[in-house]
Amino acid sequence: MTDLTTPRLRLRQWRAADLEHFAAPCVEIDWRLKRASWGHGYATEGARECLRFAFGSLGLSEVVAFTVPANARSRAVMERLGMRHDAAGDFDHPRLPAGHPLQRHVLYRLRRDDWQPGSTVLAQP
Repeated sequence: MTDLTTPRLRLRQWRAADLEHFAAPCVEIDWRLKRASWGHGYATEGARECLRFAFGSLGLSEVVAFTVPANARSRAVMERLGMRHDAAGDFDHPRLPAGHPLQRHVLYRLRRDDWQPGSTVLAQP
């Protein structure tokens, strides 16, 4: 698979050597935006298009995303996309030393069968 990368969004395939505990290979979606761009829906909009490409054009069966537990904004984007937290898949990032405050990661998954093109699950108040 060829990676799909823009300056702020990326859809890429993880290989077994990246994270041994995953049922690798898997495909991850992620986003990084400047603070001034937060809260405008850019991550959700861009990620929705990446999912359309992943499930439609590439025919992938699943896409994953992960972040640190305290990153509420990214977790909210994942949930608006319809991704579900897979607590059994949470992990300690292998490239961070034991005890590092960002070592623990939460894993979210979205399967093609659960994906609803064009829809966004609204955050609960």
